[in-house]
Amino acid sequence: MKTKDWEVLTGIGLIPGKGKGRAFIFRRPDNMEEDVEGTLDRVAKELEHQKDDIFAQFVRLIITDGVFRSRLKTCLEMEAPEKVAVDIALRPLIRRMREGDPFFARKAQEIVQIIHDILHNGTFNLPIGPETVFIGEEISVPLALKLKEKKVAAVVVGKLASDSHAAIILANAQIPTVVGISSKNFQEGELLYVDGEAGIVSRRPIPQQERIVHVRKGRFFQTADGQTVEILLNVDIPEDLYWAKRYETGIGLLRTEYLISQSIDRVPWEDFASLGNPVIIRAYDVGGDKYHGERSAMRLLNDLKEEFDALLEVIRRFPNFHIMIPMVAFPETARTFYTYLKDRGINGAGFMVEIPSFALALEKTEPYSSFFSVGTNDLWAFFTGRGRGKSDIKEQIHPVFGDLLRHILKVTSKPTSVCGQLASDEDGLRFLLSLGYRRFSVSPSFFVRAVKVVEAWRDE
Repeated sequence: MKTKDWEVLTGIGLIPGKGKGRAFIFRRPDNMEEDVEGTLDRVAKELEHQKDDIFAQFVRLIITDGVFRSRLKTCLEMEAPEKVAVDIALRPLIRRMREGDPFFARKAQEIVQIIHDILHNGTFNLPIGPETVFIGEEISVPLALKLKEKKVAAVVVGKLASDSHAAIILANAQIPTVVGISSKNFQEGELLYVDGEAGIVSRRPIPQQERIVHVRKGRFFQTADGQTVEILLNVDIPEDLYWAKRYETGIGLLRTEYLISQSIDRVPWEDFASLGNPVIIRAYDVGGDKYHGERSAMRLLNDLKEEFDALLEVIRRFPNFHIMIPMVAFPETARTFYTYLKDRGINGAGFMVEIPSFALALEKTEPYSSFFSVGTNDLWAFFTGRGRGKSDIKEQIHPVFGDLLRHILKVTSKPTSVCGQLASDEDGLRFLLSLGYRRFSVSPSFFVRAVKVVEAWRDE
């Protein structure tokens, strides 16, 4: 579409609100700044003021790290290509992240991209302000922090995952944001009107009747043939609460590794409780590929018992909180946890179905379970003997794996959902719907698409 041909463009409303301003089109330079040391020092100083953002402070620590700076300087002096130089310089830090905090291990690739963005000029000294509609193809974390600082009127971006940290920064700053519209549609300096709820960008004021709301809200949705489907969210950090509130749904998987590593007393549990909807809290993910040691739920009653008991005290405080135990292999293990929890005043727990032996004996676990949640990532890995995350998600759409997933539903009458990655893929979600699953917990970035898939679904 040529610029002159449009008056109203429609994308996906990501962050609600309305903004009006002149378009500033951001084009990422191809070359790094020559003064790499100066650039890193300047950015570190800017990030120092973002004390309310944990991730920003973590990035600041990386770019001021002596080992990283020394390795980067050496690589650049040897005229290594920028990408190679950054990858080599970050390698020891990335390795430590993957062996340490699971939250930052999952963010490792994002951190690498952030460093690349920092080393390109034009990112921080931008002529933008409260009367600017920022237009770009992608938004990095440093750039999002700058948009927050400059209090831009609105953001229009080609690609931005709603669970990325950049999106979380914009959401917390309440900057209206529309996703899915290319910067090629705009001219520098033209006056734009943005509606972040409706997903609309216009060259004229947007009348109320023209608002086309793309964001569906709630926990329950109807398929094309009238079946009810529940959609909750998978979340990691307190900032992710924005999306649960935005979509007015609950949390089907609250990963606790990062939260508890930061001190359980500092977690804003009251904010999670204020959702009103269910909040299902997974105890420490005791998979050995994330934590050294045995892949067994019983670690929660042994070397992780102190952290587990502290988490149970939180569960007892809030009626919409529910505990979920991962890596259970046999019914007797579920019975052990049932007794342990009951003795501590917690009547009811959920268990993750991640190990084939547990899936095949699920009916024997019913007396001890309130619900089940299928972790397709680990279940597939154990089922095939492959490493977790070593295969494409599409490979799980397999008839033999489908037989196992169908068996899980068949042998239990307890509520059973899927929280694994398969539910956050359009083809994967259709596959699960075809097997009979009607409860899902998905990544925030997939929620809108999940609703569309569900509402278009019809049993054959």
